[in-house]
Amino acid sequence: MEPVEMPRDDREQQRPPVLARATCDFPGDEIRVLFLTELSLGGAFIMALRMPALGTTFMLRIFPPAMQPLRQVEARVISQRLDPRNPKHCGFGVVFVALDDLQQEELTSAMVSLAHQRRAAPRMLDSPRPERRADPRIGTNLAGMVSIEELWCSLRAC
Repeated sequence: MEPVEMPRDDREQQRPPVLARATCDFPGDEIRVLFLTELSLGGAFIMALRMPALGTTFMLRIFPPAMQPLRQVEARVISQRLDPRNPKHCGFGVVFVALDDLQQEELTSAMVSLAHQRRAAPRMLDSPRPERRADPRIGTNLAGMVSIEELWCSLRAC
């Protein structure tokens, strides 16, 4: 196998932001679909407002954009972050537990691919005037749907 050039994973350097869907299968709980915003060979940061306890071990599956889903990996919660002023910083950090060679190869490939897809990362939209919302707007390249009936009712104040 040829060596793959990977982005540096120094704590001092800013990691390239990513946005990937992830399923988290917590023991004794339902499977939750969340989004991860940081990814490295050692672990990830997952956006969430309802966080598992520190030390919780669970099964994590990552669905990088425009790629096949990665094989399920075991992860352990090592940190929690709550920032009421910035919802995209709320969540928990995990470390991967005992990656096998295939999982490590898939993860390396995904990191290289995601580094080239920075446009999918969440970013705050620049606005010429102050935001009036309680929560700031987060721009993504994810498709969204609006129910015309609900929109029409809300405009007419049904």
